[in-house]
Amino acid sequence: MIDFAPFYFLFFVYNSLSCFELEDFFFLMMAQGLYWRERIFRDRTNPLDTYHDKKMHKYYRFTRRGVMHVIDLLEPQLRPATSRSHSIDATTQIFVALRFYATGCFYTTTSEHYGVSEASVCRIDHRVIGHDH
Repeated sequence: MIDFAPFYFLFFVYNSLSCFELEDFFFLMMAQGLYWRERIFRDRTNPLDTYHDKKMHKYYRFTRRGVMHVIDLLEPQLRPATSRSHSIDATTQIFVALRFYATGCFYTTTSEHYGVSEASVCRIDHRVIGHDH
């Protein structure tokens, strides 16, 4: 349930201030982080660097060699067109898709594991399968 009390307070303060006081008010809100949310950049480590062959097979149903072969096959189609906005690189997309297919879990579980949104997992799933043409 959303608590609307802070919004009522802000509405009251906003309506009671003059133009010059509003500028100071918005500056104070930005300084407190109340006006907009700061972006969060998550660390996305490469599982090839952290998992050995047994764990790789357990989590992705492929050996390291098999995963590298899949990456070589799919990377040209999945490579982001731009490097803006910290887009998800092709290798991470492949790992997200392989984890989703190997576990058969919901998008939520996969998204929490990799620090991406559920919508991103859905888009990655469609891109990897090839429905995104």
